Amino acid sequence: MAAGCKVLAPYERQYWGDDWGLLEDPFGLKWAVLQPAAQA
Repeated sequence: MAAGCKVLAPYERQYWGDDWGLLEDPFGLKWAVLQPAAQA
């Protein structure tokens, strides 16, 4: 965020079980961050 990114969707646990979030950088590019749920 200090570099000028904007949060479009906060990084949090989603209904499908993974942790996911979406950012937009100062150039307008969107970045999805995904952490798959642990496999049991």
